[in-house]
Amino acid sequence: MDDRISFAFWNLCNYYEPGSSARGPQSEREIELKRGVLARTLGLLFDGKGPDIFACAEVNSERLVKELGEHAWSGRYSVVWEGSQQVTDAGIGLLWDATKVLGPDSVEVYPANRGARLRYVLLHMRVRANGMPFLLIINHWKSRMKLGGVDDEADRRDTAEALGDRLGGEDKITDAILVGDFNAEPFEAPFGQTRLRSSRHFSTPLRWRRSPAHLYNPMWRWLDEPDHYEEAIADDYRQPRPTTSFGPDGNCIFDQLLVSGGLLRGDSLQLQERSVCLYHDDLIARYTARTGRIVPIKWEYDPEAKTSTGCSDHLPLLASFIAKG
Repeated sequence: MDDRISFAFWNLCNYYEPGSSARGPQSEREIELKRGVLARTLGLLFDGKGPDIFACAEVNSERLVKELGEHAWSGRYSVVWEGSQQVTDAGIGLLWDATKVLGPDSVEVYPANRGARLRYVLLHMRVRANGMPFLLIINHWKSRMKLGGVDDEADRRDTAEALGDRLGGEDKITDAILVGDFNAEPFEAPFGQTRLRSSRHFSTPLRWRRSPAHLYNPMWRWLDEPDHYEEAIADDYRQPRPTTSFGPDGNCIFDQLLVSGGLLRGDSLQLQERSVCLYHDDLIARYTARTGRIVPIKWEYDPEAKTSTGCSDHLPLLASFIAKG
């Protein structure tokens, strides 16, 4: 018997404890409003059933992750949150339905120094339907905002090298899901190096059995114009799907899902590639007539009127997997 497991990732865009960062909410009222939009959107995913696994970034406390799960799905999810010692730094969260997925058996973070902002969290998970293990790596790589006196590109390269070395040395579990906000597009250097190999075609990762370091990236197709140019340049053109997960210009694919060959063969789970999409609706995204693109609406709060618009500068990334029982 096959069991479908639904998956979602979302960069929650500075979902911070009130007053902990100038970029995040400054009051409990603002937190309540933002949580309401997040929970409402998450509650609509997968025909209102919600994802069986939900990974998130740019959240800076376990409390916020737990409260979001309680509001979106009545608290039926188990929770892991990993962050740094700095309250102003964003962390990475995971919620999962234990009737579908077991674990984590162990958790690894990079960098290991808790004084630094996390770049990825690696979790050892198991599929309940068949007991098979897989690795889930949730990523939030260095942004391009040139903050903190750090070379952004070098930081992303170092993170990719560290992750590639970790996966390349894995000889027990060869099934891996990489997801997150990489702040790099599929064609950029971090994904093309020898340590962490990302392919736009599924054939080579499908055959690769040595380690989970060689991955298939289905987000490459988002780089193409979705329609023929004579349609895309016509008046009142509206693209059939979002081609962005970040920014107002609609030309960046930073949120991505990558899988090792085992996730194509169905060793533990099998990716249903047609299910991969960026969710959008009128509350969290807008259509721009100038470009025809659908882009996320960044969160804005009016403290005087105590009203808000938008939610995040990213859209939820969704995918489904099949677990062979």
